[in-house]
Amino acid sequence: MKNKRIAKLNPKENHAWEFAFCFHLEDGNSDAKADRLAWKDLQADFPRLKKYQGCR
Repeated sequence: MKNKRIAKLNPKENHAWEFAFCFHLEDGNSDAKADRLAWKDLQADFPRLKKYQGCR
């Protein structure tokens, strides 16, 4: 089984994730979908995160 690479976010990235997650929740998405969409937004804004599959 392939290991999932999990990123540890710095404060700026964490703030951006929280903002994106809340935005997608308020747009009517479920928690899971908002999380996926927020992660894609974060990867677009912070290229170093493209090599990770998620964050903690």
